[in-house]
Amino acid sequence: GITSPVFGSLGEEFGLWASGSVYLEGSINATSGGFIAGWSLNSNTIEKIDSNGGVKIDSSNKRIDFLSDASTTRLRVGQVDSNKFGMRGFNDGGTRVFEISEVRNEIAGWAITTGAISSSAGNVQIDSDNSRFLIQDSSGQQRVRMGKLNSSNQYGISGSDSAGKLLFKLGEAGNEIAGWGITETVISSSDGNVQIDAGNSRFLIKSGSGERVRMGLL
Repeated sequence: GITSPVFGSLGEEFGLWASGSVYLEGSINATSGGFIAGWSLNSNTIEKIDSNGGVKIDSSNKRIDFLSDASTTRLRVGQVDSNKFGMRGFNDGGTRVFEISEVRNEIAGWAITTGAISSSAGNVQIDSDNSRFLIQDSSGQQRVRMGKLNSSNQYGISGSDSAGKLLFKLGEAGNEIAGWGITETVISSSDGNVQIDAGNSRFLIKSGSGERVRMGLL
């Protein structure tokens, strides 16, 4: 006939109940959940959570969750996905803000691998495997490349439009701006028909293979 403020009516089962302190020594084998110092003990979880948050130790999911209120997990340590372990953090809206795990390494949307650091959309990449820095547009078209420009290990910087057409390049692969090639002595159009030739102190206009106008040193 005992009614507990925690367990309610205890029915007609036999056992031990005390409203104050109980001192026990030796082994205890509990087959159902209960509370110790405010911690809820169940077969798979140990937790202490209220409206201000708390901690949940979950043996079935092999993880520990830290909560900021009664239901919002802010930090998870242990199994973050099926048989994948690590650490994952969330903001108060439930959006992942960082993760270090077997699934991914990410901080504030930036993915981190052994060879690259890239933004969440992939439009900015620091690529150590290819020794370059990349800027891409929303469609995945490379717009700016800085570092190693090609498989010939030539370094510099280049930029392209949305269709992939080269707008400029500066470096070991050549110097070009809007189709104009630039060397130490010559600035020339893409077809070579117009040349400013400092090495020979002249200005040339060509048509096909023949010169049409030469100005300067004749």
